[in-house]
Amino acid sequence: MRGNIGRSLAAFSFVAIGGVQAIGFSVTPGTLVGLEVSGAPKLIEWDFAGNVQESLAISGLPSTGVGVAIIGGRVFISDVGGNVGEVNLTTGAMFNIFSSHSNEGLGDDGTNLLALYWSSGNVDRHTTGGSFVSGTGILSGGTGIDGTASRMWVANYSDGNVYELDNGGSVQSSFSAGSAFALSGLGFDSGASTVWVSMGFGDKTIRSYTTGGTLTSSFFAGGWVNGLDVVPVPEPGTLAVLGLGAMAVLRRRRK
Repeated sequence: MRGNIGRSLAAFSFVAIGGVQAIGFSVTPGTLVGLEVSGAPKLIEWDFAGNVQESLAISGLPSTGVGVAIIGGRVFISDVGGNVGEVNLTTGAMFNIFSSHSNEGLGDDGTNLLALYWSSGNVDRHTTGGSFVSGTGILSGGTGIDGTASRMWVANYSDGNVYELDNGGSVQSSFSAGSAFALSGLGFDSGASTVWVSMGFGDKTIRSYTTGGTLTSSFFAGGWVNGLDVVPVPEPGTLAVLGLGAMAVLRRRRK
């Protein structure tokens, strides 16, 4: 079902730009996007079975990348220097770079970016334009983060656990996702209630877990993935709107 939805949206994107497919990174719904930093930084997109769909070399990132977040088809990256910027999905160039307190992970709550600071455990919310919204103190040692409007999930480098927290920073639950000093990134799939983690400091796998901690899948990423996110599948209502938009474009083209 997810694959069919993704293909439908891809077809819509093709039509919406006048039948000329864009060169670059397409951010297909129902996939994973990771930031690989084994060599020159690049975005890699996998389907949920671990098959590589596309990749894009990144330029203009001031230092080593540590996090990736996707909001509304836009891709953002953070680095160890606390810089956060958006990626031009055609060229791979970073732009609109701003400073945050983050030095270890980047996620989002569907609206704002979540910038994670490792040693203090602080999470700063920023708008996609870089404006500071709020800060929340959480446990230290986090290396990957993602969230929703009411919850955050954090991969902890120091103990190998994934923590679920409320927006006030209080731990609600946790489970073991590997050995200490192995986790490097985390993405949350709200549609399937699944947590994906990258083992960039360990065996280079990407694993999915239920929110209760049951391992559901695993595949070899091939390199050091130092940031991970899930491209969400839109709700059925959103798909209906997109379908109507595609029909309107086709009608205009016929005229």
